[in-house]
Amino acid sequence: MISACEIVTLDSAHEALLLRAILESLGLRVGMTLAGSPHAFVDSLAIDTDFTILCGHGDENGFVFGEFGSGIDTSWLVGGSMPAEGFQGVRIGAKTVISTACRTGTEAFATAFGRAGVNTYMAPHGYPDGAAVPLILHRFFHAMRIGGRDAQSALEHAQNDLGPEDRFTSFKLH
Repeated sequence: MISACEIVTLDSAHEALLLRAILESLGLRVGMTLAGSPHAFVDSLAIDTDFTILCGHGDENGFVFGEFGSGIDTSWLVGGSMPAEGFQGVRIGAKTVISTACRTGTEAFATAFGRAGVNTYMAPHGYPDGAAVPLILHRFFHAMRIGGRDAQSALEHAQNDLGPEDRFTSFKLH
């Protein structure tokens, strides 16, 4: 049974705050981290919880961070974004990680998260409509928490009437 979830946000917290309210309405205990740097982002992935949701934007390179001033280590970034290779050597542990960032539902990210110990990784392969993401996650967690479904069945249920651009890809890793 799901009882807790951590939301990690890379940019403004609007999506994260909406998701937090949705998940708390389902009776989940929700923590939230605003990751202000690539290292803070990676460190927040190790928070001990069954589910971690990564809120942010994505592009062809990965998770978008943008530009930083001097003094912040950006060696993991390519064009202001963290690619799958940026997770090399990272240890996350057995959990489900869900990314809301566009274009992060790829084999490369699934492989990176699998090597980090993640059980299941879910993310959009394309560019979902911003309004579809909270809908998908509400239906997903509702199907698990209230409906007793497993993660794969819950994801199929959550997006069964959405177009291909709005759909998340699920990777069972362990």
